[in-house]
Amino acid sequence: MKSLIDKIIEHKNQEVENHRKKTPVQDLKEMAAGCNPKSFKKALSVFGIIGEIKAKAPSIGNMNRESVHKAISVYDKSPIVRAISVLTDEKYFGGSLSKLAEYRKKTEKPLLRKDFIVDEYQVWEAKAYGADAILLMASVHRKDASKFKAIYELATEIGLDVLIEFGMEVNPQKKFIPKGATIFGINSRRFKTAGTYQLSNFINKFVHKDLTIDNQIHFELFEELNKLVPGKKTIVAESGISQPSELDTLIKHGFSAALIGTALLRKGGDIEAILESYSSFIKENEPKLAKKLQLHFA
Repeated sequence: MKSLIDKIIEHKNQEVENHRKKTPVQDLKEMAAGCNPKSFKKALSVFGIIGEIKAKAPSIGNMNRESVHKAISVYDKSPIVRAISVLTDEKYFGGSLSKLAEYRKKTEKPLLRKDFIVDEYQVWEAKAYGADAILLMASVHRKDASKFKAIYELATEIGLDVLIEFGMEVNPQKKFIPKGATIFGINSRRFKTAGTYQLSNFINKFVHKDLTIDNQIHFELFEELNKLVPGKKTIVAESGISQPSELDTLIKHGFSAALIGTALLRKGGDIEAILESYSSFIKENEPKLAKKLQLHFA
């Protein structure tokens, strides 16, 4: 039986071919010629949140429609949102390239195209529709590291930053670390088929249908990555951040940012109030840190 990620990759390859027939790569290059990407890496030079926009997720279904609609304006105004992650996958996450282009007009903050990037064609799409960076998942290219590096090299060549993602499916490995790469993401999810929720030994583990989240993996893979890539790096904690207090541990451990989506967009929630709770946590519990991180609160 195919795993969820294998099904997604199979669909994505077909989607790319459909897009290529509709819009030749030369057209994308012409569209991209007028784009001047901002520095995603520079935006994360002080700790903050990468606010994510997605309409749904395979594991939990639809997000709060109102929160999704308001997200771009809320993120744009927030002092702790350093960049914005935009899901462009339509089938599984309810996103689109047209939404990416729309958000580009509504914010000056760097935009990360978050998708299952399987082909260089998608890199040109990302720049043409306004992205400043792309997410490149090692798990998607676990069988072909050479293609992974080719995509990375094209993206950097045309001015895009690349967030290289590792996780439980593919841990940090030299073959997935191109020369000069300094921006990395650690994803705490694992695609599975069944399970339960448990809280033990201060490790938050959540298993729901096709997805498992284990926050401890953030710290384990952080250490592995530090051994493989010495020197200064930008490391983002992805997935599984569900409450403000978790930011404290990430900051002390040395992460540069936390990518948060579901916790801000979930059903029954108010995105403005939830995001404010993250701001308030830093303001009330880490005043010295807040000053160090150059966060300004009213």
